[in-house]
Amino acid sequence: MKTLHNIYINSSFNMDELENESINLVVTSPPYPMISMWDEIFSQMNSEISDSLNNNDGDKAFELMNQELDKTWKELYRVLSPGGFVCINIGDATRKIGDKFQIYMNSARIINKMKNLGFDVLPPIIWKKPTNAPNKFMGSGVLPAGAYVTLENEHILIFRKGNKRIFKTDKEKKSRRQSAFFFEERNQWFTNIWNIAGVKQNTKNGENRKRNAAFGHELPYRLISMYSVQGDTVLDPFTGTGTTNLAAALLGRNSIGYEIDETILKEYDNKIHNLISRSQIQNSERLNRHVQYLKDYKKQPKYFNQNIGLSVVTSQEKEIKLRYISKITKISKYNYEIEHPHYSRRICKTDHMGLTRRREKYPDLSQKKVHTKEKNNMNRPCMKCGHTAQATKNGKPICAICYPSTDAITIIEKPDLTERIAKCIMCERRMKSNTNLPFFHHCKDSEYDRYYCGCRGWS
Repeated sequence: MKTLHNIYINSSFNMDELENESINLVVTSPPYPMISMWDEIFSQMNSEISDSLNNNDGDKAFELMNQELDKTWKELYRVLSPGGFVCINIGDATRKIGDKFQIYMNSARIINKMKNLGFDVLPPIIWKKPTNAPNKFMGSGVLPAGAYVTLENEHILIFRKGNKRIFKTDKEKKSRRQSAFFFEERNQWFTNIWNIAGVKQNTKNGENRKRNAAFGHELPYRLISMYSVQGDTVLDPFTGTGTTNLAAALLGRNSIGYEIDETILKEYDNKIHNLISRSQIQNSERLNRHVQYLKDYKKQPKYFNQNIGLSVVTSQEKEIKLRYISKITKISKYNYEIEHPHYSRRICKTDHMGLTRRREKYPDLSQKKVHTKEKNNMNRPCMKCGHTAQATKNGKPICAICYPSTDAITIIEKPDLTERIAKCIMCERRMKSNTNLPFFHHCKDSEYDRYYCGCRGWS
């Protein structure tokens, strides 16, 4: 499967490059009205905004700023397909204008506008994150009738265009089943309070912004998993550093972004090329979390996923297919094509405790005697992919993922990696040992295993 990823250096107020109903999901975080760090940007859009702030007319400035965002919301209704979702991360603002201190409800203003445009308003998510100031209150310290509570949460507003999305063809239904998430992920994601730490953004002059402004990878990763399927197109009309686009690429979705400040994208090219190693690590961590959940699960799971070689809790998880990134081709500036092969774990069949039993295709080989030469090869890396050999063929170490042939393959017992740490051979970055790490090599006589994190490139 191939996906396309493009960022336009242009305003999202007019997205002429996009056809009507061509987008399946929107995940974005716009500039927040009435937050002082965004005053200059809004004033460049409309000079009346700066005049209102100078005249201490906060209510007028608030409305004028939101009217600028309304231009993008109107475009979203045009480009979004029927049944598509819009997820907007926005924070309310507290500010003193002149002698008047009050809260400006950006979330309520956006909800009213989106409803007027024709969107259905769905239950929102409260993103709870640490306060940006060291003190936990504003006002007169410990004296009553003078302090104000701080805002320690933001909103993830969720809207849908029309009724539920209908998957008509067999291909669409299959893609939906393959894009399913694990049972434990559903329990964690579909709650209305998320505890996720924010990340610091850098301005074009390299200085950290004064607050924890940006959402990290986890937030768009969850939303894209929840509200789209593999092969869909995800739009971020306020791209920023490209976090949404990168998350979409990791999940096998197409992505489109709009950004007016090109300087903020100076690291985007490096980030997107690092996705090759990042996709392997992400899939490995996701499967490890699932295995741990199965270990703690009180019942014996009834179902088995052949694609990943693991037991699953519900029948809807039986066809989950994970994909990794094998190749990234730069077509033009901020325009990339990415290849997503199926992430296969056909090496062995796994029971509900996550313990290796045998290679599913070759049950008769589970009892085959392993010769001394083959035993000596069990910790040597496969010459094709670099993973620790999990089988041998003709006495040579091989990886059953790279060589899924029907020839007889001797299965070797995996080493116990519990509480083992792997260290990058270049930068010494440490990760929990896992055979799915790139170029992983188990060093049983050493304190650390070895792998390569991609810090020096993959050429």
